[in-house]
Amino acid sequence: MTGREMQKPTKHFAGFALVESMVTVVVVAFGLLGVAGLVSRSFVTEVEAMQRAQAAMLMQDMVTRIEGNRGNAAAYVTGDSGITGYVSTTVAGVTTYSFASCNPAAPMADQDRCAWGQLLAGGNERIDNANAGVLVGAIGCVHEINDFNRIYAVTIAWQGASAGAAPIVDNNFAPAGCGR
Repeated sequence: MTGREMQKPTKHFAGFALVESMVTVVVVAFGLLGVAGLVSRSFVTEVEAMQRAQAAMLMQDMVTRIEGNRGNAAAYVTGDSGITGYVSTTVAGVTTYSFASCNPAAPMADQDRCAWGQLLAGGNERIDNANAGVLVGAIGCVHEINDFNRIYAVTIAWQGASAGAAPIVDNNFAPAGCGR
């Protein structure tokens, strides 16, 4: 081939590689944004799963306490007010909250309720002398479902990372109102 036979690119094709590269960068950027969104959502889902696991362990803890003191099971009932693990004190119109301290001379049911409240407040997990519980704003409730058959329901409500499902309202099953 001689130099005369080679043709120069026409103006229509000049800069085509640059446009192709820019389109590729835009497509890759959208893909990376999607991956970033997926990673952040998976983090929220992981935290919520950990909170549910913690709540399940705390509910089982209270069930075990009630089973260990069956004769006084009715003394564990809290109703909708529930147990938070904190005590409020109002002085001169200012309300402060402090960690509940358990009385070792109190009846077993009171000691169990107090200890469970401390667990709900994250008393067994501390960072720099502050409670660092997994369940933010946790409140635990014990309801008596059937007095004759001695059936009780233990529920825990907390402030999660997302709104979650609305509680099921059933007039025959009181725990839907825990922590109202």
